[in-house]
Amino acid sequence: MLIVDTGASITISPSRPDFVGQIKPVQPTVLKGIASGLQVEGIGTATYTFSGSTGGRVTINLPHTLYVPGCMVRLLCPRHVAASTGVPGDGFTSQRNHAILRCHGIDIPVTYHGATHLPILFSTTSTLVAASVSSVPPTAVDAAKSQPVPYAVQTHLNLTPSQWTKLLWHERCNHVAWPVLNDWICRCLLPIDSSIASSPNPVCLACKLGKASRKPHCKATGALTKDFTFPGAGVSADQLKAGCPGRIPTTKGLPSLKRYHYCNLWVDNYTRYVFPTFHEQMKLCSQN
Repeated sequence: MLIVDTGASITISPSRPDFVGQIKPVQPTVLKGIASGLQVEGIGTATYTFSGSTGGRVTINLPHTLYVPGCMVRLLCPRHVAASTGVPGDGFTSQRNHAILRCHGIDIPVTYHGATHLPILFSTTSTLVAASVSSVPPTAVDAAKSQPVPYAVQTHLNLTPSQWTKLLWHERCNHVAWPVLNDWICRCLLPIDSSIASSPNPVCLACKLGKASRKPHCKATGALTKDFTFPGAGVSADQLKAGCPGRIPTTKGLPSLKRYHYCNLWVDNYTRYVFPTFHEQMKLCSQN
């Protein structure tokens, strides 16, 4: 996933597999304008392949792309694209509902993300399996190919680059258990640094949601009527706040102009009879 950044002066990538050939080291340089400053580790030529609007594919080589592992996303500079191709008319055109990135004379559709409203596009080049396919478990390879790049930039904002990488492969491998994933990383079965296995396991929101279940607020189970033998022996109450205030009902005379904002529900534990009362202000159930 790449974010088209019209304010960027050069393309930035945090992923080493994006680069073709050697990444040249640079003098200690801090990239300003992102977070509190990110360290530039090198510079090289990044290669991306995109699907054009007519169905064909176009490949672009971007020399002098900065390698910044601490950056959470890829930032694509439209000026960098136009300067790299040298074709007149290449560049980025922004419209109301979509945008167009012209590369080598081919239009590449760019969509706006629904939550962040950022122009994003996806490269069709697969760098998921850079190691030997025969050395990777078949289930892990198939799962990695089938999983899309997650929108991790929207959540987990406090993760380190190592945790970002581990979370990415956790999602690509169909949310495999962390011990299994760490074992694959240590055995170099995935095309990432084996030292990432020692980094703390990040929290996966999807896994947490899948394990979540409702728990009773108390140990009492069964019907309320078992401890009551006649009407009025016990009454339960609950209170709710009206999101849309309504008129307090009346049984005679002119309709009331008063509006209720709260409602108390009274339930007889024996007969299950429900009686509501409406209030302009919050009133404790014990005071009614």
